[in-house]
Amino acid sequence: MVLVNCKHADGFGFCKKKKRLFGLFKRHCCEYATPFLSCSIAERYPRPKVPPNPCCPKAIFISPRRNEIVMLIGNIGTGKSTIARKFMEKGNVNYVIISADGIRYAIGGGIYLYNHKYESVVWETVGLMLDGFMEKGINIIIDASNLTVRGRKKNFSIIKKYDNYRVIGLVMPDLDMEVAVNRRMKNPHNNPDKNLWEEVWNRFDSSYKEPTKEEGFDELIYLV
Repeated sequence: MVLVNCKHADGFGFCKKKKRLFGLFKRHCCEYATPFLSCSIAERYPRPKVPPNPCCPKAIFISPRRNEIVMLIGNIGTGKSTIARKFMEKGNVNYVIISADGIRYAIGGGIYLYNHKYESVVWETVGLMLDGFMEKGINIIIDASNLTVRGRKKNFSIIKKYDNYRVIGLVMPDLDMEVAVNRRMKNPHNNPDKNLWEEVWNRFDSSYKEPTKEEGFDELIYLV
């Protein structure tokens, strides 16, 4: 069961009507709350009559029809990994995070290991993990930049094999280079060269293409 108790705000606390955040990761008092399910999706589904819940007497309950994939979209230093980690820290054990950076740390034994020769294997592993977890019906957070149509298309080539998933694009705040790079320098992945990260930010920024529902997203949420 999924708890939806606001007409305008999704699970992240983002109100589509007032265009503002009320606070990330606001936890409902009910253990069945699913933060990624927005009320706009809920309103499209029939709402079965259910007995009142003693801990949330005013809550509206619906039965989720599909699993969820949350595709994070944003440049370096915009908080993608942080938002995914904090979400998991709230006890959302029915989700998994698929992260290219996580794989790079894994193959380095806990040390970030980026090598151009390995990157094809890293991204092949991302695809295998996505396919494998979807086959098992697991909710997924894809923690990567996902800035280009081409990059997102690789994910959708796998996602479209399954019809029991809805895909949410979570677009991170549009930060300027100085702010984003300074954030990155707090965790520079074993490479404290600020000039390098500024080059990365510029390259990513120039390649960014606005996500659209035509690509396959069921919903796009913009964090500010």
